[in-house]
Amino acid sequence: MSSVPTIKQNQQPAPYAPIHAPSKMFFSMPSAQEMQQLIDFCKVMATAPFYQKLGPGGVMAIYLTAKEHNLPFMACLNGGMHTFDGKVSFSAQLINAMIINAGHKADIIELTEQRCVIHFKRGDRRNDAEYKGLVYEYNIKQAEKAGYLKKTNWQTSPKDMLFSRCLTGGGRKHVPEVFVGVLVSGELIGDDSDSNIIPDIPLEATNHSPISNESVKPIEPVKIELQPSEGYAEFVEKHGLVKNNDGTMNRKMEFVTKSAEKTNMPEMKVINFAIKNEADFEKKFKKWEMENFPEKPTSMDELLIEE
Repeated sequence: MSSVPTIKQNQQPAPYAPIHAPSKMFFSMPSAQEMQQLIDFCKVMATAPFYQKLGPGGVMAIYLTAKEHNLPFMACLNGGMHTFDGKVSFSAQLINAMIINAGHKADIIELTEQRCVIHFKRGDRRNDAEYKGLVYEYNIKQAEKAGYLKKTNWQTSPKDMLFSRCLTGGGRKHVPEVFVGVLVSGELIGDDSDSNIIPDIPLEATNHSPISNESVKPIEPVKIELQPSEGYAEFVEKHGLVKNNDGTMNRKMEFVTKSAEKTNMPEMKVINFAIKNEADFEKKFKKWEMENFPEKPTSMDELLIEE
């Protein structure tokens, strides 16, 4: 008689059950033939425009890291992992998925531009009635002390960056097995890669956390000094993003001004976003130009108009 257990229809999985059972990390050296095939594959991948900056070596480093952690290669290559100074780092979005996939929980208690508070719970202690998990906080004052606020991504997306640092800081302390051999994007000195990938976080903090917010003391707001991104002066000169003394400006500058008014952001912040994705800036400007000036679809860089 078979001793293989059967699963009843509509049977619900246990809470915090991992999507896939976490496997042990391992590395098996490919054979000479497999290595040559891998090298050829990485060379082909590196010819694609999106991966040219990585180069064959960067593609291979991400491939081997993804394999070691049993992660999907293309998801890692397309933003889940980054390379900086020869090191492979993990995005906050990928780390969040790894925590959940290992059967643990990371519930957001509070998430603002001043701080992030996350409640971590281990899946292997779900039957322990006395177990409370770990409530971990990371705030803007800690980021200021660490020198993060000088980085562009902290100026443009402070809420996302606080989430990233809180997730990794608390995760390393409470679910350390997930972080073995893991470097996290944005923590390395000079690395701004997290600014390119927005962490997969809810718009508001979850409202079903069992932890009371009374223990979370309010902090004094810290003003983040806005600074121009790298290449700011060149970008402004290239697109003529200036206002003349008589109040005139070209249409691109008018577009920046209108965008700043609509989003309630400083013009410098709008330009910083445009520097990150110039192609998207051009596309949105042309759409705005056609909607507002349909009679003259010509180059506007040299044309000055009244406000």
